[in-house]
Amino acid sequence: RPQNAWVLFRKDYEANQRLKFPDKTLKMKNVSTDAGEIWRNQPLKIKRYFEILSKLAHEQHKILYPDYKYTPKK
Repeated sequence: RPQNAWVLFRKDYEANQRLKFPDKTLKMKNVSTDAGEIWRNQPLKIKRYFEILSKLAHEQHKILYPDYKYTPKK
């Protein structure tokens, strides 16, 4: 499934936290909560950057998986 802007931002945030605090164990819930707060306060320019990355990821996903169709499990 192609990644949206929020997912890409969260992954970037987590990677930066791991670089800043290499010896600290990060809990995914805390990372997501913190990233969510930071995401909401980001300027439009930053959000737009991740939206563009998301579009690129979507195009790449189409190339790699041309017949992909999202089918959620019930």
